[in-house]
Amino acid sequence: AAAHLLAAHQALEEGDFVQVKASAAQALALEESKDGCALMAEAEKQLSGPEAATVWFARGMDAPRDNGWICHRCGHTHVAWQTHCGGCDTFDTLRYERPEARVTSVEVAPVAKA
Repeated sequence: AAAHLLAAHQALEEGDFVQVKASAAQALALEESKDGCALMAEAEKQLSGPEAATVWFARGMDAPRDNGWICHRCGHTHVAWQTHCGGCDTFDTLRYERPEARVTSVEVAPVAKA
């Protein structure tokens, strides 16, 4: 999916909205993402008008967040990989993953019985 999204972004820079739509559709067929929906919305807006884009904007609201660099110690999300986490300053704790896929300590903590 990442290669298709990259191709869609490149087509967007070139103003080739037909290719943006084709590449974004291929990416979305493999994996739903906010980025893919936003690209489709922009392509539809340019090709068919603003009304056609609203469906994709709505779909993007429900789409999973895109992958990012997440610290496994504190959960801080980064746009780009770094050697140290900007949240807790630990070394080499960033992993590239979808934010919803991360299990937090709260989710695995035993529930206290009243």
